Amino acid sequence: MKRKSNIVVNIQGLYVGVWLSVIKILSEDYNVIITTRSYNKRFIESNLPNVSLNIENKDEHDKKIMQGELSQVDPIKKALEYENKYNETFSMLMSQDRGLGRGYIFNADRQPYQAKESWSYEDKIKSILKEFMFWEYIVEKYSPVLCATLIIPYKIFSLVSQKNEITFISLRGSRFGSRWLWAEDEYGRNAKYIENVQKHTLMVTDGSEIPFDYVQDSISKHLNRGEYGYSNAIKRILMRFPGDFYRFLTGYYRKNDGYRFLAWYPSILRRPYIYKYFQKHGKKPDELRSFKLVYFPLHKEPEMSLLLRSPELNNSMELISWISKSLPADTILVIKEQPHAYGIRSRRYYENYRKIANVALAAPEISSWEWIKQSRIVATITGTAGIEAVHFGKPVLSFGKYEVINYLPSVRFANTFESVGRAIEELIALSPDDLGFKKSKTAIYNAQIESSFEIPGLEKLIASKDIHMDIAKQVVASIKKEYGF
Repeated sequence: MKRKSNIVVNIQGLYVGVWLSVIKILSEDYNVIITTRSYNKRFIESNLPNVSLNIENKDEHDKKIMQGELSQVDPIKKALEYENKYNETFSMLMSQDRGLGRGYIFNADRQPYQAKESWSYEDKIKSILKEFMFWEYIVEKYSPVLCATLIIPYKIFSLVSQKNEITFISLRGSRFGSRWLWAEDEYGRNAKYIENVQKHTLMVTDGSEIPFDYVQDSISKHLNRGEYGYSNAIKRILMRFPGDFYRFLTGYYRKNDGYRFLAWYPSILRRPYIYKYFQKHGKKPDELRSFKLVYFPLHKEPEMSLLLRSPELNNSMELISWISKSLPADTILVIKEQPHAYGIRSRRYYENYRKIANVALAAPEISSWEWIKQSRIVATITGTAGIEAVHFGKPVLSFGKYEVINYLPSVRFANTFESVGRAIEELIALSPDDLGFKKSKTAIYNAQIESSFEIPGLEKLIASKDIHMDIAKQVVASIKKEYGF
């Protein structure tokens, strides 16, 4: 009998039910090794009773690593060895963790406190070291042919996989309807997607037709809905409290290095107040009709997609400053808050923007699409607005180094003050009938369709722990089609 190959699947707190369903199918042809935390282990075992499981409890291994090898080495010297081996600084890796790198998250000044924010430098170094050691242990022990994780492409997991020439994938939205694709590194890139964008850009001519309409990204449509009244805030707190209190009584918060007991409650209560602030001071398109508009939607911070996918440049306040200083006198920069970010920034944070003469806050009731349609340029780091702007035929100023839209002719990537100025000049000068807009819209649409697969309803299962075999079959089919497993 042919020996089964190994596949490593990392399960954390998101889409647990979907991954368990996927594992059920994969286990028919592969040995599936599940890496997870203590809070998931028992649940996984009870929900896969007829599946032969190899479960590696990361919490248990972390303790062994901290009490074993890391207690006997100079952490700084060891960190230098790993930096050289993986060509990545530990400081960069810390900046991508919302706790270890809290000092880098300038734009969420009311983000709740985490215990590991106050760790010593050496303790933070050790935290990164144990991540490397755990994933190296997994790769060395099992020699997997595939490493997979859903939604969050943990960078160190990705680095270790790539170093050992193991296929690494994580599922991400394609930002078109209910279509999904496989990211192949920690930046969310997919080689086929990039190749298709470049190929289709070259194929478009003046006579090419654009027989399609943009379909709103199902993830954004599902997640970016919100209620902002005080009654809703109180309701959310009352719904959270039983679970939080149970974790408090069982000692979860004493053992956990993350958020403290009741940490999110001030942000929840602050949410309606900040929303009303935007209602009072936010501008509508008609109020700015005498100006050209540059639209910059803020990101939810700290957000994994921002910290991981644009680690070098994610300080939106700095970028807004660059844009503002580069705009001609007849142009206003409009800033719209992310629907789920109300409450994680202070009123003083927004007051700083209001004190910049050519910056305006956006009225919250005006949709992002309306602002895109009214704007001359749309600026973004890693947001969906960049893709949407391309589909609506608008020039895009991109700050995300690894974003696929950077390959399009109607997009300019910038990462310095000087390059922002040049990009704005070029984008403002573009004529609305420039062929570059048709090339960009056609290329991104065709690439999205050819590089992705459709799973309606997946976005609604983010917190579900139920088995979903119908969806799992589609996920597994896409893995086999794309990577031959």
